Amino acid sequence: MDINFQHVNFKYDKKQKINTLNDINLTISKENEFITILGHTGSGKSTLVQLMNALILPTSGSLTIFNQEIKQKRNQPLKEIRKRIGLVFQFPEYQLFEETVLKDIMFGPVNFGLNMEQAKQQALDTAKLIGISDDLLERAPFNLSGGQKRKVAIAGILASNPDILIFDEPTVGLDPKGKKELLSLLDKIHKETHKTIIIITHDMNIVANYSNRSIVLKEGNIVFDGKPIDLFNNKTMLQSMNLDLPYISRVAENLKAAGKINYKSVPLTLDELYDCITGDLNE
Repeated sequence: MDINFQHVNFKYDKKQKINTLNDINLTISKENEFITILGHTGSGKSTLVQLMNALILPTSGSLTIFNQEIKQKRNQPLKEIRKRIGLVFQFPEYQLFEETVLKDIMFGPVNFGLNMEQAKQQALDTAKLIGISDDLLERAPFNLSGGQKRKVAIAGILASNPDILIFDEPTVGLDPKGKKELLSLLDKIHKETHKTIIIITHDMNIVANYSNRSIVLKEGNIVFDGKPIDLFNNKTMLQSMNLDLPYISRVAENLKAAGKINYKSVPLTLDELYDCITGDLNE
């Protein structure tokens, strides 16, 4: 597998009595996975994805990324890993530092070896793809709205064409239209290029509508790793992890309780709910 954790532990300070992450065993492919990472604040989600592109290093255990073993030392070549695994932080301000939006989007391609002309064209193509208008390209990124900053931060990562794309709460700060457009774009990238996409989210509707694998963290431990449908069909597990059902599933549960429909596996999407309703009506 392209990312492989074996018994990985992590703590930010050696004086910490409790690890931030405990005994992580995880494999992720660079292709055909759309993964959602779930868990409450402080569960270790952001720490986990920062390990995935070697932004931080494991305290103990074995972490291998694209056949390179990541050691517990600072002086090791990591540039190629960070090119191939793009990480967009929860707060876009952490990734914006150039004078203009265009220069910010160009930074990654230039840093990873493209000349200025190639990097500019790559940046322009990516800006167009993600819906950044031409009039914003010469503006200072810090003068943009929160949603615009997030789009620029995402464009800066996409422009380097990584193999795996990781997003920490990418829809925060976006209005409903912007959220739908971004998720549709990520879904399109995933389906057309087969790139693996990993999203940290608290939105169960994203889990239900887009992901094919969910990983749940609780107090630094992986407590679930599997298909979203298996997670949402296990009420005991959901309650123990304080997770909600997606909106459509809550509607389905209310209809089932009222005796209007019946099902063995809870519907996750509008299409599944429709099939459930029409199936009952046709019987």
